[in-house]
Amino acid sequence: MSFPSPAPSAPTREFTQVPVTSLAFCHTRGGRALVLSGEDTEVRVYDAESSALLCRVPVFHEQPVHGLSILDGKVLAWGAKYVAAFEIRGVEEGTRPQVVRAVAPDWIYDGRWNPFDTSSAVLVTAHNEVVRLAVALEEGEEEEEQEEEEQEEEDKMGCKAVVSPARPNLYSAELAWLDEHTVLVAAGTAFGEILIWKYYTHHDASDPSSSYEMLFVLTGHEGSIYGVSIAPEAIDIHGESVRLLASCSDDRTVRVWDITERAANKKTYDSGHFNKARETGFTDYLAADSQPVMDAVPPVSMAMGHLSRIWGVEFGAGPSTDMAIYTFGEDATTNKWQLVIHPPASPDDAGAGGPLTGQLHLVRTFSYHDGKHLWSHAVLREQQCTLIATGGGDSRITLINDERRAQPEPDSHDELATKLDVRDICPVDSAVLPPSKKPEVLGRFDFIAPGQILMTTSAGRLLLGDLGSSSRQWERIELEPLVQEDLKGCYVLKCALPGNAVLGTTGGHVYLYNGKAGTVAHVTHVKGKITDIYCLSQPGQMSQIDILVHVFGHVQPQYLVLDPQTGNILDAVDLSGLDYRFVTTSATKIGDYLLMGSRSGWLSVLRRRGQDYSRVLEFPCPNRDAITSIVPLPRRAGEEAPGTQFYILLTTRDGKYRIYEFTHAPDAPSPSLALCHEAWLPFGPMVEGACFTADATPELLLYGFRSKHFVVWNETRREECLSVDCGGAHRTFSFQPGSLATDPLRCAFTKASRLSLYAQQASHARHLKSRGTHGREIRALSSNGRYLATGAEDTSVRIWEYRGSHGDMQCLASMKTHVTGIQSVKWLGDKYLLSSAANEELFVWRVSPLKTSSTTYPVLGVICETTFDDKTTVGDLRILDVDGGVVQQDGEEALVLSLVLSNSTFRTYRYTRTAGFQLLAKGAYTGACLTQVRQLGRLGVGGEAALLTAATDGHLVLWKAIVQEGEAESSTLVYTLAGSLRLHQSSIKCLDVVALSDTEAVIVTGGDDNGLGITTLARRGEGLAFASRGIVPSAHAAAINGVIATRKQDGVVVVSVSNDQRVKTWWIRQHDRAVAKTGDVYSGVADAGDVEFLDDEDAGRFVVGGVGLEIWHV
Repeated sequence: MSFPSPAPSAPTREFTQVPVTSLAFCHTRGGRALVLSGEDTEVRVYDAESSALLCRVPVFHEQPVHGLSILDGKVLAWGAKYVAAFEIRGVEEGTRPQVVRAVAPDWIYDGRWNPFDTSSAVLVTAHNEVVRLAVALEEGEEEEEQEEEEQEEEDKMGCKAVVSPARPNLYSAELAWLDEHTVLVAAGTAFGEILIWKYYTHHDASDPSSSYEMLFVLTGHEGSIYGVSIAPEAIDIHGESVRLLASCSDDRTVRVWDITERAANKKTYDSGHFNKARETGFTDYLAADSQPVMDAVPPVSMAMGHLSRIWGVEFGAGPSTDMAIYTFGEDATTNKWQLVIHPPASPDDAGAGGPLTGQLHLVRTFSYHDGKHLWSHAVLREQQCTLIATGGGDSRITLINDERRAQPEPDSHDELATKLDVRDICPVDSAVLPPSKKPEVLGRFDFIAPGQILMTTSAGRLLLGDLGSSSRQWERIELEPLVQEDLKGCYVLKCALPGNAVLGTTGGHVYLYNGKAGTVAHVTHVKGKITDIYCLSQPGQMSQIDILVHVFGHVQPQYLVLDPQTGNILDAVDLSGLDYRFVTTSATKIGDYLLMGSRSGWLSVLRRRGQDYSRVLEFPCPNRDAITSIVPLPRRAGEEAPGTQFYILLTTRDGKYRIYEFTHAPDAPSPSLALCHEAWLPFGPMVEGACFTADATPELLLYGFRSKHFVVWNETRREECLSVDCGGAHRTFSFQPGSLATDPLRCAFTKASRLSLYAQQASHARHLKSRGTHGREIRALSSNGRYLATGAEDTSVRIWEYRGSHGDMQCLASMKTHVTGIQSVKWLGDKYLLSSAANEELFVWRVSPLKTSSTTYPVLGVICETTFDDKTTVGDLRILDVDGGVVQQDGEEALVLSLVLSNSTFRTYRYTRTAGFQLLAKGAYTGACLTQVRQLGRLGVGGEAALLTAATDGHLVLWKAIVQEGEAESSTLVYTLAGSLRLHQSSIKCLDVVALSDTEAVIVTGGDDNGLGITTLARRGEGLAFASRGIVPSAHAAAINGVIATRKQDGVVVVSVSNDQRVKTWWIRQHDRAVAKTGDVYSGVADAGDVEFLDDEDAGRFVVGGVGLEIWHV
């Protein structure tokens, strides 16, 4: 790319992922459901069914959209004190509507169109004021380059009278039109009170108090009110029409209030008292006589939920006495509650206006976002379901389809689970079962085909359930009396092939169930109790069934090959070489290899030679935790069976999964396993298994337990698919994934001697925006030209690939090994990535893509090759920055890296895989904390070793490594001061170095003093020295957190980012170091933490990270 002389142009934004700050539903004239989202300064319109982006409407200039309200195709949008309106009609064709704008007198919390006159609306602001709004919208398309005059906008939209009964500081508010002239206002204050009052549009102009009526002051919350929701309409409860209000707070509680106007409390509030001086603070009663006088109103119900603050609450649909409430939390989850209104204590109380009482039950928790904060939400109440849209700090928009069941379980608030006992499934048949004193209970079970489950009972009955039909048909399989007697001791039931299952009993009998014929065949009898059976048949293999039968007290399992139709044994294979301590917990067969995992974390590989399998490898997995599943990575359809090179995935009970490359060279006596990928899971450590879906593009599902919940995690999409309270990991359970495109996710488990069946469509929740960020502040960026690494406050490091043709960022790997927020990330070449944090954490990651010739599953292999071990005695320092490079040493790659610690010391190490970290040099600064480090020459690779550091005292310091006096034989050098320069008034927060020639370089710095520093570094004789310095004062309006620089023609291009949400570009002329600002644009990324060139610096594309992420082009 060539830049115009003398300076480049201002940057343009190419891609953005920022928090979703507002959401709303609406329907087109044709009934098409749309989702509108406020993303930074614009409103985006999505199709709710297809997730397609239909239109982008720029609303404000440099102000995010905080709220949306829609009525009859008209959109009201607000952010801070700015308000705008436009019509949604025509967006299906991509037409950009005209937008009219106005400025309110205060920060806006809510707005509502007048349903009786859509040319007007009302707003409620941060000091409990209602503002009337007059709006005149005209049809037509807004021209992209046209800027409307302020006077024209005022003519089309303007604020009228401001009304308020009192002016406390609000944190939330909601409006509801009751009739043509009355608006109900619910206002949540900073000190835990909720004010309920009416605003009258028609009133006596000479009497301001006639424009409002105070109804209630609700107290009880012990924290600020962050959300209020007025029930969508008055509902009939016990013969009385009532109106409910839901509230949520900093105290993590959700409360429901009865705000019905009754004769008992009508006009009992003296509004004049409210304007008097009052005590602040959280209280659940009005103690002083000077407080507003009215009867205390207790909540209908209260419950505590979420792990932290609750940001929002909404009413869902439901019958009058049993309705849904949704809460949205700082913990990035959505809770669904069931409000059950209690019946009157006596028939005389019904309709008498007595206080309502009820109970809130937590039904389920939806967890579909990363990081923290659900900043926005919307609820659409449909006939058969409720649609919930959530927008998070991770920039994702999730659409949850919450279907309502006609008959929920009476003893469970999990509306998707069905609980059955034996009598519900198949009544006792006295002709089949003899009388017994013990009740018949459920035994073993497993899914054997899509929508089919096979189970046994303690009476030896075998039952087949068809779950695909709405009525759930159950069938009892006819058994011979001896078989039924033996199945009373059934200990194992496993699916062998689609429709077939193998059963093992405590008496040592093995049976095969043939679903096509509906028969049970006896296979064999072994001596001892059968403890487990592993089915080894490969997908698509229908001609035979391979099983491993484990008998209590025997190390060597029995390998049997069965005829799937008759159950006859086609082959019995001997296994040899297993250690006597080997307790099998998982097994699979891949080609000629049999792989078995043990309880102690060992993987045993056996190879078939002739008629037998013999051990060829014993491989220890890290941490020595039980290997719960061994899954081959998918290969291309029609491809030959794997030979001696393939990938396998292992799950273990340490909360991780790992991918290994299996290789058996022709001349090698034994195969080898190389770890290619290792990843933490957001649940565990009880990870029970993994599988790939049967879709055209397979997706990786992993499942296990988190506390009492059974969890299914989609690693491909990085989202939680299913979470159900089953009681914990000790439950007997079965899971059936199927195809995400067509089949529901099903799981079954036993609880209180009953079978719980749970089914959830994969489309139960989907992302309108499938790609998201960390959900926390990004603090560090680094790019190697192809991949971008990010480190954030959520303690994770992620690797991304920007796909410009698709317009999105794809997350290829996520590593959550750090325990504190990331301080620095740094690519060293294409294969190594460094990440540092507090507690002196420094990880070296090795990155390599998996071979596409061996698998179709796209994954970037990432492993933590080593952890920094040369820590201080306490080990509690921060590693604030790290820099380095890759060199060749004795035919081996070596990393030479330098790091700075928060105790003002710095060190340089050489790292190799064989020798680990070797200290090369060390140094110490003054009491000021070092913040940045750059290597200007590397030890051990020739030339002079020099370091550049920056500190919180505003100094740049040059260091050179020398042999310490008196320690000539020591291999560790000491850094000595070579030059110091005071540049900034306070801390230097960022730094970049760009070479102008072999003897000269420019150092660009950003400081806490808002200044941009320009320093020239030049070679003087045999050393380096500072040649000149300069600073651009007040380059930003806040601290500069990131700078990057690159040489272009006869100068240097600099990009700086700051907390002031501005991206600025600068041009430094090479011959005289003159500095000019060439670009100053608004950025939607708040609290910017770093900036980095995304690919080749000549391409001019860079990325800004903070609360969100943006890609710019200059």
